[in-house]
Amino acid sequence: MNMERDDTKSPFGRELGIELVERRKGYAKASLKVQENHLNTVGTAHGGVVFSLADSVFALCCNYKEVVVAVNVSVNYMSPARAGDVLVAEGWEIKRTRKFSFCKIEIKKGDEIVATMQALGYVLG
Repeated sequence: MNMERDDTKSPFGRELGIELVERRKGYAKASLKVQENHLNTVGTAHGGVVFSLADSVFALCCNYKEVVVAVNVSVNYMSPARAGDVLVAEGWEIKRTRKFSFCKIEIKKGDEIVATMQALGYVLG
C-alpha cells in the first residue's frame, strides 16, 4: 500500500494547520483548530477552510495505491465554526472501481456536524 502522499504535509495543509489523526486504506481522519485568520467577515470559519479540510481527507482516504484526483465534489454546510473550535474530518472510501473512487467525508466540532462532502475521484493508475 502506497501511503506516501499526505496532504497535511503540503505547504497549503501546513499553512492551514491541518493535522493527520489516523489513516488506513480507504479511511482518513484529520483535524484543524480554527484560527482568527480562518474567519470570514461574519466571524465564522470561511467555507474554503472547511472545504480544504474535507478535500485533504478525501485525498488521504483514496490515495493509497494509484493516484486519484478529484472530478466532482459537493459540500453541504450545516453549522458554523468559530475561532478556537477544533474541526475533525473523517473520510471513507465507499466504493472503488477500476477508474473511480466514491468517498464520503464528515466534518464535526464535537458531536455536531459542521459539513458533509460527497466526492468522486478519478483513478489515474
